[in-house]
Amino acid sequence: MFILEDDSLRIEKFKQATSSHEVTIATSVEEGKALWSPPYDVVLLDHDLGSETFVPSEDPNTGFIFAKFIKDSLTNEEIVIHSFNPDGARNIFAMLVGTGKSIELFPFGDWLLSSLKNMASSS
Repeated sequence: MFILEDDSLRIEKFKQATSSHEVTIATSVEEGKALWSPPYDVVLLDHDLGSETFVPSEDPNTGFIFAKFIKDSLTNEEIVIHSFNPDGARNIFAMLVGTGKSIELFPFGDWLLSSLKNMASSS
């Protein structure tokens, strides 16, 4: 599982939800590029990074830019866009929809964490 997320509280919640699963966590686009080593079963993408909110997708440190980087290297990953930025999330979705991968929009929250716990326990 690969997670792009910069919020420390969310990162801790992701770690708790996926404690039995191998997880790679990146907090920026540059760190994500350095750590990216597919295949992964699930890729979780936040849009706004660097403690910024509602930034344009073309900002160099966004989930959109990272998604552009990974787009051609995706294999069988399920993509979950967990950003609270609706425009940014839709931009990531629109850019990745042509890859044929399963892509879901689920803002970060209890439902997403419960799903990850179930997924991690069934692996």
